Amino acid sequence: MAIVTNKQRTHNALLLKQESNIYVALGGTSPWPDEANPTSPSASTTTINKLIYLKKINLKHMVEETDIYDPYSVPDVTVDGIDYTYIPDANVYTENTKKIYLSATINFGDIAPIDTTFRIVGLCINPEDVYGNILTGTEYLAASVDSIGELLWLDNIEAVTRDASQQEKFEIIINF
Repeated sequence: MAIVTNKQRTHNALLLKQESNIYVALGGTSPWPDEANPTSPSASTTTINKLIYLKKINLKHMVEETDIYDPYSVPDVTVDGIDYTYIPDANVYTENTKKIYLSATINFGDIAPIDTTFRIVGLCINPEDVYGNILTGTEYLAASVDSIGELLWLDNIEAVTRDASQQEKFEIIINF
């Protein structure tokens, strides 16, 4: 039996942090059979159905949960009620850091007049246009995207509708 070591997990997290073409993807315009209970995504999923929009991740940090018993410890970010402290890349191996924080803010006016109701949120690397060129810009409507590239993470959620005047910050913690 083989194992993946903690050092390898730290290494994989650091490699993802250093990736330059990570995008938040929104999709899923079609209703779920039961809107209150979205279907679970499959681990073998390779694309996002009914892609609407891609937004490049603009903030990436290696993180660890903030020590709640340290009175001098100040969190850098809070996600889902948990405080995290940024860990410099030079310290990730000594700190045994295996978590990465990813963030992107979407202004829904950039998507309008396209439908801004979405049911799928994902992360992808190296999306491509119809000519097979890797997209490197900050944001894309689905019409500009032929392939979402490598799908890293996917979540099926209840329908979310945003007005063109709204913006939302997507914050994701990935634990290796």
